[in-house]
Amino acid sequence: MLNQRLGVFAAIAIVLGVSNVSTVAPAKEHDSELEIGAVFERRLGTSLTHVGPSFAIEFTPLEHWLELEVGVSRLQVEEATEWQAGVTFKKPFELSSSSELLIGLGPTWTHSNAPGEPTGAWGGEFSLDFQFYTHGRWGWFIEPSYSVGFERGSEKAVAITAGLLIGL
Repeated sequence: MLNQRLGVFAAIAIVLGVSNVSTVAPAKEHDSELEIGAVFERRLGTSLTHVGPSFAIEFTPLEHWLELEVGVSRLQVEEATEWQAGVTFKKPFELSSSSELLIGLGPTWTHSNAPGEPTGAWGGEFSLDFQFYTHGRWGWFIEPSYSVGFERGSEKAVAITAGLLIGL
C-alpha cells in the first residue's frame, strides 16, 4: 500500500517535471521566506484531527533548482503536546509570474510527552507547497502533505498547512 502511494507521488513529480511548467521561480525580491501559519493534521486509521501553529523558514541554495525549508509545528494530541520538526528539500516550478509550486521530500522528527509512548520518533514527509505572492514580499501559501513515521508502528498522516508568506 505504501509503495503504491509512493509510486503515485513519484508519477506526479515526473509528470510535472516533463510538462510545460517552467522550472524558473517567479521574480522575487528575496532569497529566503518566513512561513507563519496553522497546520491541520489527520492521522490515517483514526478519526483524530489535530490543529496547531506552524513556523518555517525557506531559503534557496541553488537558484531555480533547490529550496530548503526548515520548520516546526506544535500539536495538542489528546492529553499530550507533540512537537514536529523537519527539513524539506523542494524543487520549485513557476506557475505564473506571482505563483509557484514546490514539490518536496524530507525527514521529520516528532517529540511527544504522551504517557506510554516513545518521546521521539523519525519519519518522512512528502509535500506540495503552493505559494502566491500578492505584494512583493508578502503572500500566502497552502501546503498539503503526507507523512509516515518510521517508528511507533509506522503511523501515517495527511496534513494541510496554510498561512502568511513573508519575504526576508
